[in-house]
Amino acid sequence: MKTKATLLAALLCLFAFIVAEAQSLPSAKPEQVGLSSYLPGAGFGFGLGFAVRKDAGVSPFAGTVGELNWGGAGGTYFWVDPKEDRVVVFMMQSPKQRVPYRYLLKEMVYAAVTKPAK
Repeated sequence: MKTKATLLAALLCLFAFIVAEAQSLPSAKPEQVGLSSYLPGAGFGFGLGFAVRKDAGVSPFAGTVGELNWGGAGGTYFWVDPKEDRVVVFMMQSPKQRVPYRYLLKEMVYAAVTKPAK
């Protein structure tokens, strides 16, 4: 039981960190690091610690301009989409299948959440 409580505490701390970082989004701009290529590919730059979506309609992944994300080599992944008011943390271990699962997760989340009619 102690191990589960420790894991839960660690996950809550990680989530709190991500939400706190999301509040400083205006300072996370693409190309602050100047990398010429990055795994998410077209439409993304790399800011201070995150991939940053800089162009709309270029990436095959769902999301909006200004989205921040980071994916670990083992499959863990999170993204913050300030325009859609979303923070998603995905904890998985599948190094060989991580990219297809990330794509599927984003498609499912964006398809499942609808905005109220105005």
